[in-house]
Amino acid sequence: MTKLSRTIVAAAVIAVVSLVSGCEYSTQTKSTAIVPQLVGMPLDEATSLLDERGFDSVETEDAAEDRTIFAESNWVVVTQSLPPDRAVPTDVPLKLGAAKPSDARYAELLAAAGDSSKLDEQKANARADAESKRNPCKLLAGITVDSRVFSDQLQAPKSDTGDYKDGFKQVKLACANDDLGLAIELTSHPTPQLARDAATYAATVNPDDAPATNTLIGARGTVVKYPEGGGYFLNPDTGIGRQSFNVGTWQVMTETNFDDAQTAQLSGKPDPVPSVTSVYVQLKTRAAQIIPSTNW
Repeated sequence: MTKLSRTIVAAAVIAVVSLVSGCEYSTQTKSTAIVPQLVGMPLDEATSLLDERGFDSVETEDAAEDRTIFAESNWVVVTQSLPPDRAVPTDVPLKLGAAKPSDARYAELLAAAGDSSKLDEQKANARADAESKRNPCKLLAGITVDSRVFSDQLQAPKSDTGDYKDGFKQVKLACANDDLGLAIELTSHPTPQLARDAATYAATVNPDDAPATNTLIGARGTVVKYPEGGGYFLNPDTGIGRQSFNVGTWQVMTETNFDDAQTAQLSGKPDPVPSVTSVYVQLKTRAAQIIPSTNW
């Protein structure tokens, strides 16, 4: 090979090497990562997760008001500019909107981003707060009782609110007379059907449970089933009775404890059964009038 040929070959090799090197440099791909679901996460955890995945253009802002964000652990992500579960280059700008749980618009912002859990909880809390302020003694105070059977002096009303679960927060209200011979308990339920089911269950005695049947009904007891659900039973030989029914989403249960028929007779008092039955009839009628009005 001549000197000229060797020179031409060497130049060609250099050109090929340069071309290959250039191709390798120009075809390098950018890093990509999957955008995580960030809405609902504490802001500090969200930014740490993005950092771990290599996102290097992350911006945060207050989505509820116009504040500077300090202490990211006190904030929660309520918006993200890129949708989750999508692969994007890690240098693509990503903006996170955040709010504090104490912000008035916090639940609303989360719901707008597709997470309605906090808004559902907020609504449940508001409903339970309103229901817990109602006065069940207005039901008892509006009925006529035979003072020889039941005291008409009432105790102060009581209320109890349960924990939030599955979009609902249950409220129990109670009122009783001073000797606990007559007591009512109202329990809220998510739907009228659930309240009706609970009322029917409470007014049913398992016939296979002999001790309960003997105590609550006995040989001379009365059992009444309401066509719309619920009912009552009372036993004149033990002085025990229970009524249960629903009005809308409220289950109303009445517990009565009175002198049994034999004791009443020995004491010169009237047969308690008519008085107990009268209380049940009056309470059912009054509850149907009072509860739907919410004026109690």
